[in-house]
Amino acid sequence: MRKDLKFNSGDLKTLYCMAMPYRKDIKTLRDLNETHLEMLNSMKSDCMSKISEIFKVPKNHLLAFVHYLPTYYHFHVHFCHQKYISDKSANIGKSILLTDIIDNITLKGKFKSQF
Repeated sequence: MRKDLKFNSGDLKTLYCMAMPYRKDIKTLRDLNETHLEMLNSMKSDCMSKISEIFKVPKNHLLAFVHYLPTYYHFHVHFCHQKYISDKSANIGKSILLTDIIDNITLKGKFKSQF
Protein backbone atom coordinates (compact mmCIF):
# COMPACT_ATOMS: atom_id res chain seq x y z
CA MET A 1 0.00 0.00 0.00
CA ARG A 2 1.30 3.44 -0.92
CA LYS A 3 0.17 6.96 -0.25
CA ASP A 4 -1.01 8.53 -3.51
CA LEU A 5 0.28 11.89 -4.74
CA LYS A 6 -3.29 13.22 -4.55
CA PHE A 7 -3.05 13.10 -0.74
CA ASN A 8 -2.17 16.34 1.01
CA SER A 9 -0.90 14.99 4.34
CA GLY A 10 -2.20 18.05 6.20
CA ASP A 11 -5.80 17.48 5.10
CA LEU A 12 -7.34 14.08 5.87
CA LYS A 13 -10.23 14.81 3.48
CA THR A 14 -7.69 14.26 0.69
CA LEU A 15 -6.55 10.89 2.09
CA TYR A 16 -5.87 8.68 -0.92
CA CYS A 17 -3.86 5.46 -1.00
CA MET A 18 -3.52 2.61 -3.44
CA ALA A 19 -2.80 -1.10 -2.99
CA MET A 20 -1.50 -3.44 -5.65
CA PRO A 21 -1.13 -7.21 -5.30
CA TYR A 22 2.18 -8.80 -6.23
CA ARG A 23 0.33 -10.97 -8.72
CA LYS A 24 0.77 -9.72 -12.25
CA ASP A 25 -1.74 -12.06 -13.89
CA ILE A 26 -4.72 -9.93 -12.80
CA LYS A 27 -5.09 -7.03 -15.20
CA THR A 28 -8.60 -5.72 -14.39
CA LEU A 29 -11.54 -6.67 -12.22
CA ARG A 30 -12.82 -8.74 -15.18
CA ASP A 31 -10.03 -11.25 -14.43
CA LEU A 32 -11.31 -11.84 -10.90
CA ASN A 33 -13.09 -15.01 -9.81
CA GLU A 34 -13.75 -17.00 -6.63
CA THR A 35 -10.08 -18.02 -6.37
CA HIS A 36 -9.26 -14.35 -5.69
CA LEU A 37 -11.71 -13.84 -2.81
CA GLU A 38 -9.13 -14.48 -0.09
CA MET A 39 -6.77 -11.94 -1.67
CA LEU A 40 -9.54 -9.33 -2.07
CA ASN A 41 -10.80 -9.76 1.49
CA SER A 42 -7.24 -9.58 2.80
CA MET A 43 -6.50 -6.43 0.79
CA LYS A 44 -9.66 -4.82 2.12
CA SER A 45 -9.20 -5.68 5.79
CA ASP A 46 -5.41 -5.26 5.97
CA CYS A 47 -5.31 -1.97 4.09
CA MET A 48 -8.29 -0.48 5.93
CA SER A 49 -6.72 -1.42 9.28
CA LYS A 50 -3.32 -0.03 8.37
CA ILE A 51 -4.70 3.22 6.93
CA SER A 52 -6.90 3.66 9.98
CA GLU A 53 -3.96 3.03 12.29
CA ILE A 54 -1.47 5.30 10.49
CA PHE A 55 -3.76 8.24 9.75
CA LYS A 56 -6.15 7.91 12.74
CA VAL A 57 -9.21 7.74 10.49
CA PRO A 58 -12.12 5.47 11.48
CA LYS A 59 -12.50 2.55 9.06
CA ASN A 60 -16.12 3.52 8.40
CA HIS A 61 -14.83 6.81 6.91
CA LEU A 62 -12.79 4.97 4.29
CA LEU A 63 -13.87 3.73 0.87
CA ALA A 64 -12.16 1.06 -1.22
CA PHE A 65 -12.87 0.93 -4.93
CA VAL A 66 -11.61 -0.14 -8.33
CA HIS A 67 -11.82 1.87 -11.53
CA TYR A 68 -13.23 0.29 -14.63
CA LEU A 69 -11.70 0.85 -17.08
CA PRO A 70 -8.42 1.28 -15.22
CA THR A 71 -5.75 3.80 -16.13
CA TYR A 72 -3.22 0.94 -16.34
CA TYR A 73 -3.60 -2.81 -16.54
CA HIS A 74 -2.29 -4.17 -13.25
CA PHE A 75 -5.13 -4.77 -10.81
CA HIS A 76 -5.11 -2.20 -8.01
CA VAL A 77 -7.46 -0.90 -5.34
CA HIS A 78 -7.92 2.74 -4.36
CA PHE A 79 -8.56 3.69 -0.73
CA CYS A 80 -9.71 7.17 0.17
CA HIS A 81 -11.56 9.21 2.75
CA GLN A 82 -15.29 9.36 2.06
CA LYS A 83 -15.06 13.18 1.92
CA TYR A 84 -12.65 12.86 -1.00
CA ILE A 85 -15.29 11.06 -3.06
CA SER A 86 -18.05 13.53 -2.15
CA ASP A 87 -15.79 16.39 -3.29
CA LYS A 88 -14.96 14.57 -6.55
CA SER A 89 -18.40 13.19 -7.38
CA ALA A 90 -17.63 13.09 -11.13
CA ASN A 91 -15.40 10.04 -10.49
CA ILE A 92 -18.15 7.96 -8.87
CA GLY A 93 -19.49 6.57 -12.14
CA LYS A 94 -16.05 5.24 -13.06
CA SER A 95 -15.57 3.17 -9.90
CA ILE A 96 -16.92 0.03 -8.30
CA LEU A 97 -16.73 -0.47 -4.55
CA LEU A 98 -14.49 -3.32 -3.43
CA THR A 99 -17.27 -4.66 -1.18
CA ASP A 100 -19.57 -4.84 -4.23
CA ILE A 101 -16.90 -6.73 -6.18
CA ILE A 102 -16.42 -9.21 -3.33
CA ASP A 103 -20.19 -9.69 -2.92
CA ASN A 104 -20.65 -10.09 -6.68
CA ILE A 105 -17.97 -12.79 -6.94
CA THR A 106 -19.29 -14.55 -3.83
CA LEU A 107 -22.74 -14.79 -5.42
CA LYS A 108 -21.76 -15.46 -9.03
CA GLY A 109 -18.30 -17.06 -8.91
CA LYS A 110 -16.82 -14.47 -11.27
CA PHE A 111 -17.17 -10.74 -11.55
CA LYS A 112 -20.25 -9.88 -13.63
CA SER A 113 -20.85 -6.26 -14.42
CA GLN A 114 -24.30 -4.82 -13.97
CA PHE A 115 -23.66 -2.45 -16.87
